[in-house]
Amino acid sequence: MPLGTGAASARRAGCAAARGPLVVLNGDLLSVTTRRQLDLHEKSEAAVTLHLVEVDDPARFGCVPTTPPAG
Repeated sequence: MPLGTGAASARRAGCAAARGPLVVLNGDLLSVTTRRQLDLHEKSEAAVTLHLVEVDDPARFGCVPTTPPAG
């Protein structure tokens, strides 16, 4: 039964027996050293870490605002 995008991650995140960080990858190209990204995540004690890559034309991918709105 299809559960939709992210269902497997949500199930794993709610599992009491799960240990260590949950790493979710989505994309055509892994462009970061995963160990460095995990080290940064742990050092900053972040709840969530996103690795974003700037592209010339985001129309195919969408945008993630990275600055607070003015005002």
